[in-house]
Amino acid sequence: MSFLNNMDHTPFHIFGPSHWAVLAASLIAGWCAVRILRRGTERWKLIVRVVLAVMLFLAVMADPAITYLRHVHEDPALARKLVHETAWPFFLCDWAAIACGIALLGKNQRLAELGWCWGLGGTLNGLIYPSSLSFDWKSPDWYAFFAEHAGVPIAGAALVFGLGLRPQAGVVWRAWFWMLAYFAVAIVVNLLLIHVGGYQDANYGFTCTSAYSPFGVLGPWPIYLVVKILLLAVVFAILTVPICGRSALRFQWG
Repeated sequence: MSFLNNMDHTPFHIFGPSHWAVLAASLIAGWCAVRILRRGTERWKLIVRVVLAVMLFLAVMADPAITYLRHVHEDPALARKLVHETAWPFFLCDWAAIACGIALLGKNQRLAELGWCWGLGGTLNGLIYPSSLSFDWKSPDWYAFFAEHAGVPIAGAALVFGLGLRPQAGVVWRAWFWMLAYFAVAIVVNLLLIHVGGYQDANYGFTCTSAYSPFGVLGPWPIYLVVKILLLAVVFAILTVPICGRSALRFQWG
């Protein structure tokens, strides 16, 4: 119980030693995962798929527990508040992790597309510039954060280049429309938490206010939200056109 009562508070520094270590390890792990899935035995391919998927699922589930345990002994009310406002799996990175995990286990091509677009277009930003991470490698927060934000891009590469589940015609609009559906869910969740639960700082998907959003540089709310959504369509095109050509831009659902 001493671990739960005394979680380490060493601050995390962007582009500090532990961050560079994760970036290097992510590149190596991604290369190894792709190589094994392309050339390894069936047993090793299964191991890589299952390990990656389980890691992603555990990372998503760990955030509420870690957030609660970090604060509950000092201020139980604050612990509950932070869990409801920041830790439930209603960020796009969480959905990308779940999509990648299911795609890895079931070799699902459509979910692999979402994992590739959402993961490389969104989650990768958190790996390169993890502005929301507060604590360094001695804290469980650090492991959960990078298990997700490094795991999703690794899984995306493994799905596309390892398993060969490459984006297909119409991928840009499929990924974009499903992203709009995600934002609709995030907005509803935020409104329920704010107006029913009384959790005024809920901002899943960074959809309700620019005050706590890394995208606030794009303008005030709701301008930054519209600009972000439009920019992501361009990012999805950049990520997929080199793989499947101009067919990625077709309006094609099936």
